[in-house]
Amino acid sequence: MSQSESPMPQAEQPGQQPRQLRNDERVLHAALTVAARDGWGGLTLTATAVEAGLSRRAVHSRLPTRVALGVAVWTTQAGPALSDALEALLDGAGLLGGEPSEAAVTDALEELGSARAELRAAAELLVIAHVDPAVRVAVTDTLGARVVAWCSDARADHAMRSRRGHLLMVGLGRCLAARSPGLGPVQPSVLARLLMAAVRTDRQPTELPQEAAPDLALESVFDTGDELLDALLLAVIRLVGEKGFDQASTAEIAAASGFSEGLLYSRYDSKSELFLDATQRMAETRLAANDAYIAAIASRHGTGIAEAVTMREWQRPGLHVQRTLNLEQIRLSWHDEVQFTAIEAAMRSQFDGHVQHDDAGASTAVAFGFTLGLGVVALPLLLPECTALSYDVMTVPLVALGL
Repeated sequence: MSQSESPMPQAEQPGQQPRQLRNDERVLHAALTVAARDGWGGLTLTATAVEAGLSRRAVHSRLPTRVALGVAVWTTQAGPALSDALEALLDGAGLLGGEPSEAAVTDALEELGSARAELRAAAELLVIAHVDPAVRVAVTDTLGARVVAWCSDARADHAMRSRRGHLLMVGLGRCLAARSPGLGPVQPSVLARLLMAAVRTDRQPTELPQEAAPDLALESVFDTGDELLDALLLAVIRLVGEKGFDQASTAEIAAASGFSEGLLYSRYDSKSELFLDATQRMAETRLAANDAYIAAIASRHGTGIAEAVTMREWQRPGLHVQRTLNLEQIRLSWHDEVQFTAIEAAMRSQFDGHVQHDDAGASTAVAFGFTLGLGVVALPLLLPECTALSYDVMTVPLVALGL
């Protein structure tokens, strides 16, 4: 991490006056507020200065770039809040040596799904860490180091480490899904009860079948019959997956596809609408193949095993761009009306298709599946070796419990 990207010191330094320290705190608090409210795209020096009631120059002298602001927010406030909440979840489940407590797990789930600025900013920066190298270092050096320690602890057996990994996915997904549009209700107390019941089954890992997922290569996604359009759609998902939505300019997307920027805008009103069209087409192509893949494994090995295998396949090395795309779609829905409306409609369609007559159990299952899916694609950044975990120790009992 470069000097300009390091968080401001919190202890008083020689020659530093109380007023300077107060202004340091004002800048950090303002940056947290802006990151949580407006996201990465809105986290600017000017916005932070306005929020802090200071001059832009005062902010620049402390944290001169957006990246420096984000790293400081993560290191001093957002990262510790998320790390502590995840530890509370593991500890409440009795997975860190403490006494299991359903109430403690409920509290941890409540916290992870709360509207606290620290956790909203943590969700934002966790996604941005997939596309920004400096934020990634900050995240992996702090939370990532703790996750690795929890899931590679030689004092715990493989089943215990795998349960920790699964609960961490639940917690990460809960934090990321807290603001997702159209998500049905998940009662933390109900989820805590089911998670605790799954942990108590003490199921031991089994050898999962080695069945590769359907072709997940980006190049295989589009076949509209228009080669130029296919190239444009591929360019936007590839660049957003590599650089993030905010950093992928329409000029770069057009150049990568062979379009002119003017021709791009003749087809789409905005980058957001182009990205939405690309991701919706990708979902149509992938969902049917993924459902068939899960159903085929479930017919031979059971649904719990099929879910564990699917998680493993999505976490394999080489799929970083695809996982980032999933997370960027969700992050954009927190700030972009076009993405919000589309994801809300998609989620409502899922609930309408699976939940009949206000069935609370089915509603919880659909919402839990969406939440866990976000955790599945978020965990590999923090735990690169997560494919070695045996998630069936949790998926099999949870399926039996109705999740």
